[in-house]
Amino acid sequence: MKPTHRIAQDDRWVLSVWNETLGYWEPTLSFESREEAEDAVRDLGGVLAPDEVKPFCEAKRAFEMDYARRVLRTAGGEVKRAAEIAGKHRRDFYVLMRRVGIDPGAIRKEMRRAVPR
Repeated sequence: MKPTHRIAQDDRWVLSVWNETLGYWEPTLSFESREEAEDAVRDLGGVLAPDEVKPFCEAKRAFEMDYARRVLRTAGGEVKRAAEIAGKHRRDFYVLMRRVGIDPGAIRKEMRRAVPR
């Protein structure tokens, strides 16, 4: 099926529609998040351009990185607690963090800086 929509990031996520007559991508709507733009494409019954679909391994790594950071922040930077929240053994959570390049110490420092004193 031929792509009908494309999503690109500028200051916001811009949804463009392929203009068959003129032969170019025409920006039509902008969104706060990529997810909102993807939802709009689905609602319109469109098909995303292939260059907007990440390879599986890249998408999986991005998910794992985001998930591990979120869980670690939820656990206050404590790896043991983060592993429990994620339902993983602590050692496996350390392997995940190492694989996606997360330093728990850096997350804790980041969290301390964010708290007003």
